[in-house]
Amino acid sequence: MKRFLLLQVLLLAQYHSLAQNLCRTAEYRQEVLRNNPALAAKISAIETFTQNYQKGKGYSLDGLNPTSQQPPYIIPVVVHVLYNSAQQNITDAQIISQIAILNQDYQRLNADTINTPSEFRPVAANCGFQFALAKVDTAGYATNGIVRKHTNI
Repeated sequence: MKRFLLLQVLLLAQYHSLAQNLCRTAEYRQEVLRNNPALAAKISAIETFTQNYQKGKGYSLDGLNPTSQQPPYIIPVVVHVLYNSAQQNITDAQIISQIAILNQDYQRLNADTINTPSEFRPVAANCGFQFALAKVDTAGYATNGIVRKHTNI
């Protein structure tokens, strides 16, 4: 009985030590960065932008206007259109116009900024970034940033 109990304890200890090695996030990240040096530069740029933003560099204290003339940070997006009928399959032009409206809102250039509630006016701001349809997919292939999928629902 003692041997059986000892064997169980040893097996559980081994299982626990193996479970600790299943997560390979750090190794995977390093491999991805080795295979794509441009990604490392982008990550570094994001980190620098975030640190500068937290320190208040490049932005006014009231948050209304950027104090530097840095170009906006571009966020690539993919729009997924799920449709059942031809009428539901919206046009590329409609998607592009909505991206433009989204950018106006995030840059505080929309026509209805006068309607911003007074409690939010001190923090309403040009966010310093823009959305754009992705030009490259996650596998590195060219894309127009729009994915269409027919559904029976």
